Parts: sequence; structure tokens; C-alpha cells
Amino acid sequence: MSVSKWLPIAIASASVPAVAAPAKFTIDPEHTYLSLELSHMGLSVWRGKFNKSSGKVRLDQSFWPGLEWPSDSSRPGSHRKIS
Repeated sequence: MSVSKWLPIAIASASVPAVAAPAKFTIDPEHTYLSLELSHMGLSVWRGKFNKSSGKVRLDQSFWPGLEWPSDSSRPGSHRKIS
């Protein structure tokens, strides 16, 4: 077969965007925590974290996370000394 017959097919297939399957992850509670930041009157930032987390995360174009954590597992971020 000649190149002229395959050239339009090659160009058409190269112009089609690649579609990847969504990546699915299970949250590792030993290495994952949720954190938050809240502005305090525009003068400072209060930081906190939730110590427990579980669930699954699916990353795709629509990015739909499924995270769950108990609200009583939170603590302020200022409890540790940084040396």
C-alpha cells in the first residue's frame, strides 16, 4: 500500500485526544490527614487538622472525591513546637 492511502488515517488518529481511565486510590490513614486554614479577621490564619481519614478517591476529568472523616478528630495545628 502506498503512503498516500495511510496518511489521512495517521493524521486523523493522531488528532484524537487520548482518554485515560480514571485513577482510583484508597486513602492510607497512616499517611494521610486532612488540613484546613481559616482566616481570622484578615490578620492571621488558624490552621487545624483532622487526625482520622478514610475513603477512596477517584481522579478523572470530573474529579469526584469520596472522603469521610469524623469531625471530633480535629485538633488545632498549634499544639506542637517547631524547633
